[in-house]
Amino acid sequence: MTRPADDSAAGERLAEIARELYRGDPGSFVAARTRAAHAAESRDLAGRIAKLPKPAVAAHVVDALVGSGHEALDALTEVAGRLREAEEGGDATLLRSLSAERRRAVADATEAAVAAAAEESGASVSASVQDAVAATFQAAVVDPASARAVASGLLVKPLSPGADPVEALGVPIDLGVGADDADPSASGAGRGGRASGAKGAKPAAAARRARAEADTAEKKAAEAQHALEAAEDELTRIREERDEVGERLDELRDEVADLEERESGLGGELARAQRSRRDAAAAERSARSRAAELRRRAD
Repeated sequence: MTRPADDSAAGERLAEIARELYRGDPGSFVAARTRAAHAAESRDLAGRIAKLPKPAVAAHVVDALVGSGHEALDALTEVAGRLREAEEGGDATLLRSLSAERRRAVADATEAAVAAAAEESGASVSASVQDAVAATFQAAVVDPASARAVASGLLVKPLSPGADPVEALGVPIDLGVGADDADPSASGAGRGGRASGAKGAKPAAAARRARAEADTAEKKAAEAQHALEAAEDELTRIREERDEVGERLDELRDEVADLEERESGLGGELARAQRSRRDAAAAERSARSRAAELRRRAD
């Protein structure tokens, strides 16, 4: 359920104060909100400030980037405009060519937002928060109302494509979404007008489908590339291990050959030693026999 925007001066003042609060440290939000309420010019404004919701970390990160006026937001706006023109013209080829540019713009804006939040409030950003920030910028690229919500600096919740951006605002503002923005098929009056709108919506719908198909195909290609790189790394590891085992096997074969050669040499030495032992034993027996005979003669 959407909330009506407040166009009064008090509403503008409330939005101004909310922007400052949402850019600040989320951990100090409650204390800062209390101080802002106490400093309010009127009791009504003080009460409305006191009811401002605390922003989620992802929303704070986006609000901090908006407050910094970073050029990454200009790049997002430019890509979004070119995508809408391609979509309205039903140019599927151009949409596919802009897909990489869109992803780069979203990634650059996310990186810049994380840096801006760290500089603005010292907020630390987890991987899941970065994903939510990226989804918010993605929604801003594909939906004009979401883009205006992001640009307001009043987000208290991250956005996602297809969600109602009004529900993500801490202060209700006019996002300027007319009937044509809300439903391209609603232009004209009566049956003929609806038919005309439906015809005009067909190229845009085809372009959206083409962009979704291109995104899916590119995601699968990236996953396949990752799997290929992993397989190549594993193949390289196995080849290196095989080469190491082969080198070690060659070393062992050389050692075996050396040992066999040494064994052969020792076999010859052993035979010669055995012959020498037999000769020495025979010489000893002959000498003892001669000595015994000489003693008998002497006696």
